Amino acid sequence: MIIRAAVQPLTVNDLEYSDHIDRAPYASLLTQFNSEIGNGKHALDVMRDDGFYRHLQVTDMRDNQRRYDIITWPKYLTIAGERGSFTFAAGPADMLPLFDRQMNPGYWAEKLKSGHPSTVEGYDELHFRKWLLQDFWQRSRTMDHDQTTDWWESLGRWLLGDSPLASISDESDVLHALTYIDAPQGHYLHAGDGMWDTNDFHYEYNLAVILTSVRTYLSNPSDTVEA
Repeated sequence: MIIRAAVQPLTVNDLEYSDHIDRAPYASLLTQFNSEIGNGKHALDVMRDDGFYRHLQVTDMRDNQRRYDIITWPKYLTIAGERGSFTFAAGPADMLPLFDRQMNPGYWAEKLKSGHPSTVEGYDELHFRKWLLQDFWQRSRTMDHDQTTDWWESLGRWLLGDSPLASISDESDVLHALTYIDAPQGHYLHAGDGMWDTNDFHYEYNLAVILTSVRTYLSNPSDTVEA
């Protein structure tokens, strides 16, 4: 017997800790996920439900080849689909209740069984630009006019201006430039802060699949059809 129900949509409240609420180059995670999966056209099929051993399958009812598989066993949960695969390990034997809440990409990155959290995080040019400007305005409040002017000119020359040296598309260039810019002013070295890293979109998308699938599963214990 297969338990089947339409996958529930993602909500704004689910994304409080998301890096992809409303930012390029993708559509917002909320908009894209709900247009693709949380639109009533994807079904959650429970292929196995044996205590802590479960197999949940999210399938596009228009194309059975497009699906996500979520498999649990004591203290582990794996998701595999068209946007990659991830395995998480945590303390409780039953993993599903841990995913029946808001998405918390940073917390779950620490629970990845294979790889380091850095495998789902990366440098983001837009995020860096915003961070750089915020950092400048905050720190310039304690600097005199000449220091502020010199620092801004350095930022323009090395990072934000039209100079051939200016580039923020590559993290290694950014780290080199920040180290060079900081030294003359005696500010702290930005290099290594990681303040401009963001979570990978596909990683967060998979978390959204898990969250909505678990929520659907827990709220539909008796909605069944014969296999």
